[in-house]
Amino acid sequence: MSSAAAWWQRVLRSWEAFLGILKLDDGRAFYESLVDEPWRLKLVRLIVSPASRIVFVDLVRGAGKTTMAGGLAVLWLFILRNVDLFVIGVDKLQAAILFEAAVEFIRRTPRLLEQVDIQPSRQRILNRRNGSKLEVLSAEAPANYGYGRRRFVVLFDEFAHQRDRSVLDPWTTALSKAPGSKVVVLTNAGPDRSGFAWELRERCRLSTDPALAFFSGEEIPGGRPKSLTQAEWDFQKSINPPAIFAQYFEGVWGLGGGTRVFLPEQIDAVIDPDLDASALQFAEDRNYFGGLDLGWTNDRSTCAIVHKERETIVVDNLTTWFGSRESPISFEAVFAHLSRMHRMVPRLRRVYTDPWQAGMLLERAAHAGIRGVEQFTFTAKSRQMLSQWLYQAVSSRNIRIPDHALLVEELRQLRMVSMPGGGWKFDHPPNGFDDHVMALAMAIGAALPDHGNAITSDPAMDHEIQKLLEEVTDPRKFGFQRPSRLTLTDGSPGRGHPNLRAECRMLQLLVRADRMSREEAEMLLGEIRKELWKAPDAHAWLFNDDHATNTFYGGSIRSLIDHGFESEAKSEGGA
Repeated sequence: MSSAAAWWQRVLRSWEAFLGILKLDDGRAFYESLVDEPWRLKLVRLIVSPASRIVFVDLVRGAGKTTMAGGLAVLWLFILRNVDLFVIGVDKLQAAILFEAAVEFIRRTPRLLEQVDIQPSRQRILNRRNGSKLEVLSAEAPANYGYGRRRFVVLFDEFAHQRDRSVLDPWTTALSKAPGSKVVVLTNAGPDRSGFAWELRERCRLSTDPALAFFSGEEIPGGRPKSLTQAEWDFQKSINPPAIFAQYFEGVWGLGGGTRVFLPEQIDAVIDPDLDASALQFAEDRNYFGGLDLGWTNDRSTCAIVHKERETIVVDNLTTWFGSRESPISFEAVFAHLSRMHRMVPRLRRVYTDPWQAGMLLERAAHAGIRGVEQFTFTAKSRQMLSQWLYQAVSSRNIRIPDHALLVEELRQLRMVSMPGGGWKFDHPPNGFDDHVMALAMAIGAALPDHGNAITSDPAMDHEIQKLLEEVTDPRKFGFQRPSRLTLTDGSPGRGHPNLRAECRMLQLLVRADRMSREEAEMLLGEIRKELWKAPDAHAWLFNDDHATNTFYGGSIRSLIDHGFESEAKSEGGA
């Protein structure tokens, strides 16, 4: 046996040696990162132990659980023979994040890459030498009862946000069918202590049987992993309500279900009795911004107009329309109000409106020459952004609101709700309303300079965008069969631009780059990279031009992907 072959055999016999050849994106060995933080090494030993059959891992956000799980998935894929490895998230898109982490470990290690067949479109990796495979599965329970004919390892990501325990039962009941199988649960703290996730957590935590293993963020020294800097910790604390911060960054369970967003004293501190919500007095030399929440029957529509005084948002006007089943809200009246505001406020720079019935308003506004009216696309991410904008403004006292009975009532009743897959949003209680709150939150977002941390069209930021584009299309880093291309252009696509095929061989995203935050841009580029990886001959275009957004509004990549892929694929007839 050659020295190289003998070395490889030693690697396969020792999980420590194997993790030593895996490289992180910063060039360090994966095993080195475990040694650097001993709690990580302890956790990995617990997970790979032959004695553990169900492992519940409860970590705070920022602890790097996805990277760790990706490395372990690669470990099992190579050192175990004829094993099925499955990754299950809240949905397949969320599970694909962990799958991608595993793929990147393999691509950074040529010795591993030559042994596997990576099938991105099927989200599957086959090890040709030992018969093992790694695959992303749907969380839908009926489809998963057929597994267990051979040894398996299942990795659940964000387990606390699964809908019900039916996602778990097919795998725990199959453990006896395939000796040596394992179920690993990875999660942040959940929103309640009454669900099946909390039940499994406590069962593992309290068990003296080594087959049921438990690890929590309480074992991290100081409660904060090194990867989460003090500055980022402080930033997250400033933009999230205490209950949400405690849940995601301190690992406290049971705080995200219906907790009030604001304390009464926080609301009282931002009420300015000198402000008049019905006033129609606007300064000619000041920029104004608006938010429009639309309702129809048994609901309310609200328009909020605000301006900024340094870092403080000041509410200038609140206009409300009331609808009932017998007398629905007249959208003609709402449009007349927008027209009036356009005439009275020459520097009304931007008005965000929710997408419901927004198409009609946007079309009429364009024909009437009313500029700056834009649809705010609602997605899980954008809803959380709205919630954080409002929370940060109130909690930091960077807003002044009139003593408006309906607005104050909505603020006092506002609840925080955890969303599937993580994150949070505000919501009204049953039979309550949040129209004034929504309009105000959109107005705050409109007033922020490009959402507070934006990609703009200035040369310095364009250079930064170009660096990001080069990074996500680097064939050396991501192993494209041949270099894919991304283009950043200021031109309008016009009618002759290539259509998006149903098979995703051509990817085209129409994006307002000047309306995207840095975080949104990185998410966008990450999604583009994944799609380019599926189709190495694709060409993605980023248009930084107002005319490129006639169909696509807002900065949410998920919304763009869903809307673009579905609508254009249908228009192509499934071509």
